[in-house]
Amino acid sequence: MISSRCYGIRAPLSGPPADQTRKYAYKRRGRGEKRNGCKRRAGQRWFRRKTDRLALKYLHIGYWNCQSAKQRGPILQKLVYDFDIFMIQESNLQQDKALECPGFKCYFTPSEPGVELGQAIYVRYGLPHNCRDTHDFLPEGVELQGIQLTIRDQVWRIYNVYAHVDKLYIAHNWDFLEKLSDVPRTKFLIAGDFNARSKEWGNATENRQGIALS
Repeated sequence: MISSRCYGIRAPLSGPPADQTRKYAYKRRGRGEKRNGCKRRAGQRWFRRKTDRLALKYLHIGYWNCQSAKQRGPILQKLVYDFDIFMIQESNLQQDKALECPGFKCYFTPSEPGVELGQAIYVRYGLPHNCRDTHDFLPEGVELQGIQLTIRDQVWRIYNVYAHVDKLYIAHNWDFLEKLSDVPRTKFLIAGDFNARSKEWGNATENRQGIALS
């Protein structure tokens, strides 16, 4: 199932803020004001310093099957600023054609006609992180990206998944999800477009991938 909706997740961060003297409240600015060369909407959130990200109570994470980042670029560049981490599927971006958003580091995999549709992860500057190698976990029919963050001594791994239609219709095809999360003392978030419909999570109809995953 391909969805044009954008979904958001609020992941709670444990432990005390890195610096108790720093405020993590959002600072609102007037309409049309610019920072770092990027025009913002009224009420859009900015933080005064990069290190303010470490004083947050929550990570705001979004994911969206955009069905072509180039065609929906203006929408994407507005949505991304509401999140700390934003993941897209079916980006359909060619090599060296990443869609940059000021204030964010972009990791993207290019599309290959008939093979991959492409993905991207946007990470707000100021979040300490590194990109994960996911080739050991990559089954046929799946596109996968990952990043790792350490915030207040807690390790997080966040994965961006796109499962092609009718490729993972046997239950063991989804074993890679358990392998991704089989690391001690680490918190995980696995999100994306699984192309899996099942009545167990509210769909009116089911498909083979949904039955296998459920």
